Amino acid sequence: MKSLIFLAAILGTIFIGGFFVNSEEYIPNAGSNSADVGQYTPVTIDTYDSNRNKIQMTFTHKPQRVVVDELNTMETLLALGLGDSIVETSVSPKSMSYKRLLQEYPEEMAKIQKKTVHSLNTETVLSANPDLILGWKSTFTSILRRPTQWWNARGIKTYVVATSNHILNYGTIEDEKQFLADMGKIFHVEPKTNHLIREIQDELKTTQEAVQGKPQQRVMVIEVSGRGAFINYDDGWLVGDMVRSLGGCMPVKEKR
Repeated sequence: MKSLIFLAAILGTIFIGGFFVNSEEYIPNAGSNSADVGQYTPVTIDTYDSNRNKIQMTFTHKPQRVVVDELNTMETLLALGLGDSIVETSVSPKSMSYKRLLQEYPEEMAKIQKKTVHSLNTETVLSANPDLILGWKSTFTSILRRPTQWWNARGIKTYVVATSNHILNYGTIEDEKQFLADMGKIFHVEPKTNHLIREIQDELKTTQEAVQGKPQQRVMVIEVSGRGAFINYDDGWLVGDMVRSLGGCMPVKEKR
């Protein structure tokens, strides 16, 4: 999960003002769910369904066959050493993002059982026989076109990242930390997720000290779509909270 840490460093470099609030060490709901070898302590996680409703999902075993959608979600599993749990992903082997992951996580990337060149669909996911689908709200509403309940009824767990697709009016860094903590509990890798959470805190704290007392900067975060249009990330996305935490603002609200 280096992308959040890296973006924090980049924002700190380009900013000319700001500070990071709540810089105390924070490990969300970390709990004590570590299990002995060969034993799994069931855990219940708060997540969301594809209608933005908050739900609980109980895991009675470590997921072994995970379908993962979206690059940042996949990178989290790779950073946690969980490449062998991934049976299918939507990240294209031809993309620059894929090549970057291949350089940063060569051993974990080699463990992934299948990589689709195009977007996932219901048929390919069912054929992968997953026990967990991990992705965004749009994974279920726009790509698979089956709600989370449909998959749950077939014995397949689902986890929707809280900072995706404006499930929350304002996604925050704390929500992203909670996502990491949840992955730690589900896969029983809490020491690794706790370490990543501390790295994020330390990077943001260092940036706070570097930019404190400087004037506010007005920021846009954009992405180029497939047809050349610019997609704007407004301040409701996770990056909006990062900008706010560094004392900046994101004044543009339009999507494109």
